[in-house]
Amino acid sequence: MPDRRTLILSMVGQALASGPGSVLDLFIESFHVGHGTKPLLNHLLIVALDSKAFHYCKSMHPNCFYLTSKKPSLVPHLKYKFLQELIELGYNFIFTV
Repeated sequence: MPDRRTLILSMVGQALASGPGSVLDLFIESFHVGHGTKPLLNHLLIVALDSKAFHYCKSMHPNCFYLTSKKPSLVPHLKYKFLQELIELGYNFIFTV
């Protein structure tokens, strides 16, 4: 990925990042076993939506961000605000689910 301002962005919660054997494990492993995909890990930013997902993410990957709010009802709004800030900072992103 020649553009250093491009991120592969994935948002995960406890259901996807609960521990060994989780979807997050499979997702990260796919970069290790795919043909020529390991360098893409440098562009992967995982956004954790709860503390359990964040702590597990940090044990698996260095680029984790904890998106949190004191009011859970604001989290959907914060997701869009976060994406808007990335764009304003000049980043491009590929959004994965």
